[in-house]
Amino acid sequence: MLGVLYLMKTRTWLDYTVWGVAALTVVLAAYLGYSVWAQNTYNLATSPAARAVVNLEKLVKKAPNDPGSRIRLAEAYAAVGNLDQAVNQYNQALKLDAENPFALVGLGQVAMKRKQWSAAEAYWQRTITKLKGGQFAGKDANLELAYYYLGSCLMEEHRYEDAISYLKEAARIRADASDTHYLLAVAYKETGSDDRMRAELNIALAFDPLMPEANYDVGQLLLKQGKVADAAEHFRLSADNAPDVEKPRAALSALGPAEERVRAARSLMAAGNIASATVEARVAVAVDPQDVQALRLLAQLYERENQKKLALDTYAKLAKLLPEDKDVAAAVARLGKDSK
Repeated sequence: MLGVLYLMKTRTWLDYTVWGVAALTVVLAAYLGYSVWAQNTYNLATSPAARAVVNLEKLVKKAPNDPGSRIRLAEAYAAVGNLDQAVNQYNQALKLDAENPFALVGLGQVAMKRKQWSAAEAYWQRTITKLKGGQFAGKDANLELAYYYLGSCLMEEHRYEDAISYLKEAARIRADASDTHYLLAVAYKETGSDDRMRAELNIALAFDPLMPEANYDVGQLLLKQGKVADAAEHFRLSADNAPDVEKPRAALSALGPAEERVRAARSLMAAGNIASATVEARVAVAVDPQDVQALRLLAQLYERENQKKLALDTYAKLAKLLPEDKDVAAAVARLGKDSK
């Protein structure tokens, strides 16, 4: 009986201990949560943007009828995420200076952040009306921005034909804007204009060779044409420059493991089919850029094809992975001399 009572008592104290630890865990979790919130609040309050808000609020109090001060305050509010106050200050600026383009641009941007596409469209239309008659409209960065964002809003509303007309206006003002050309490519795809889509994708990559979206789309087009190695290399560029996006990684994974491509390349190389072996090796390197066997084989194949620049570039990548490899170092030195 005493044994039973002792066991019961022991179990009771163990229960108390478990409950105490559980309670302490809850308290610690709450404290940690509060600490994180307090630190975030402190960081936000002491950030350059927050300090700018305080200073600009003082400036607006001193000069309440200055639209420029209110616009700068609105921009500061938007930077710290206080969109309601930003909208209020932009509207106050418009009361002082009707159709002020900077206030309209700000309101358009806030509306887009809130995914209020129709409201944003109206602000961009007003901005365009205000700016398009200017003496330097053909070079006006704000007008280009308005055309671009209006086109973006129309894309969100699936009004692709209308979007194309405004995006083309943006491209006329700034021909090197890769994001404009990419949106045009998407719009042309949606309207069934595949040739124009390809042309715009190529223009986008000409101005921004690393653009993830354009590289992915070009890769898909090349894959449909049977140009697997070219497609794989575009997928790799897309994956490297958009590491949090799944689509390019999935596209590379669908090409199969690098080691399988290496085996196929070696088999083709042994049969004397150097061109096809090079294709397989290029795919292998695109799938896994750290695969030293794939890199070595591709460098050798490029050299066999007398593509010395490509061979040197590939050996140089391999040298970074194998800095102690004497054969690789010798190849880099040899090809480096040939390229001079």
